[in-house]
Amino acid sequence: MEFKIISEKQNPVMKRRELLAEIEYDRVTPSKAHVQEHVAAKLSVNPENVEVSKILSEHGKPKGKAWINIWESKKVPLYSQAKAAAEPAKAEEKK
Repeated sequence: MEFKIISEKQNPVMKRRELLAEIEYDRVTPSKAHVQEHVAAKLSVNPENVEVSKILSEHGKPKGKAWINIWESKKVPLYSQAKAAAEPAKAEEKK
């Protein structure tokens, strides 16, 4: 997955950086967890400070846009861990 920052805005009131990024990927739209890890690695920040608000794919193309917030102090749950914790709860509800 490749990504290019289209716009970056510093929001001092909310204490975060707001990014709009163009992402290119292979076949399937990446999950928020994958984008969170990739952005954290590329920008050398803690994954717990990266929040992926939205991923919007272009119709019929393996690319899209992602709205990302990088917080200075707020801890965002890791999407990969949050999804794993939610799956057992859903299984119990179906019983």
